[in-house]
Amino acid sequence: MTQPRTGGQLGDALQTRNAPRSIDEWEALLDSDAAEVVETDIGEMAIVRERGQLHLHYAFDDLEALTAAWHPCFDALRERIGGSGFPYVTIDLVEHINRRWIENLLAECDFQEMGEWLELVHPGLRDVVPPEIPEGLTMRRAQPDDADAIVAIEGAAYGEWTDGEAATLARIEAAGWTGVLERDGEVIAYAINTPVGDGRGEVMSCAVTPDAQGGGIGKVILGAATYQLAASDGREAAVRVRPDIPQAARTATAVGYLVGRRGIELRRDSDEEVLRQARDDARVRGMKVRFGGWR
Repeated sequence: MTQPRTGGQLGDALQTRNAPRSIDEWEALLDSDAAEVVETDIGEMAIVRERGQLHLHYAFDDLEALTAAWHPCFDALRERIGGSGFPYVTIDLVEHINRRWIENLLAECDFQEMGEWLELVHPGLRDVVPPEIPEGLTMRRAQPDDADAIVAIEGAAYGEWTDGEAATLARIEAAGWTGVLERDGEVIAYAINTPVGDGRGEVMSCAVTPDAQGGGIGKVILGAATYQLAASDGREAAVRVRPDIPQAARTATAVGYLVGRRGIELRRDSDEEVLRQARDDARVRGMKVRFGGWR
């Protein structure tokens, strides 16, 4: 929990952030039960449990403040990251100016780039209709014993960009709705939605098993998830896709989503021993290059 800054400070404070948000949104994030916060006179840093993952957020007064406070703040959170139970911590850089500054600091703290993401938004859910379910397929709400199939489909469909089993299971547990498509009793696609809040909902994860891709199944399951948000009084829906998986963006735009903001994701292992070993391995490789006589 945090103590809000005094009113006179708010106008000029917190100009350097990992993602755009208002002061009110930032204070609400820090005051949530899911956040653990480190505060200074020139900004804040927090780890927040959201979307089934552990996310790092920061907001500092300017680049000079960011550079001065970054390592002390992160060191204060390091032990809590290791004891969080999450396999990694992730950070999104959204519309971030002077990205080189923060990327250098993140690299010094062992963060590695996972790749870009693109958020697509469906602004007009009022006119959304439920998709037609193809013959031979069954659409139903997911049951607890579907979790293993959902985890397997996500891993196969997302490959190296998967968020991992723990994140998927946490999203299912916190979901407002999880739906699956079946063929001959086998789950071949799924979608996981957040609850709708303030008229907005998000399709947190949506995928089709590789064997069933290419036949329009993606549009069916995403269309069903989008309609579910509309039927839950949502006015706007969002879904995040990876440009490295181009069919995901094509499917979303075919369902009526429009391109929104872009960001880049970086991750850091939560296990300090794993990171120490990786640093040692990198140093050994560097020594071999330096003294191997082949450069």
